[in-house]
Amino acid sequence: MDLQELKKRADHIRSQNLTSKKVYWPASFRNQVANSMIAGHSPNTLASVTQIAVSTIYTWRKRIESKKQFKQLKVIDNKTSDLSVHWHTGLSINGLTFIQLKELLTEGLL
Repeated sequence: MDLQELKKRADHIRSQNLTSKKVYWPASFRNQVANSMIAGHSPNTLASVTQIAVSTIYTWRKRIESKKQFKQLKVIDNKTSDLSVHWHTGLSINGLTFIQLKELLTEGLL
């Protein structure tokens, strides 16, 4: 989307929010602005064209980029349980699995 289309769309959205000081920007518009920045348009140019704060445009870009990132998980091969249950009387049970704990709770023993 070129800058003139962004300006027209920003003006149209802003005109629909005359009763409120805060403008609700639809996700599709936020994505278009952020993608324009990622594509190479300067944030200052986008801000001047759309009349949206540069900091807001940076926030939109950050949200877009964070959704595209894969968050790596650490896989642990050791499947032993470290679950422990302690009572105020001093009694303790160590090494329970979640299934065992569930069974004890279901049977009303805990």
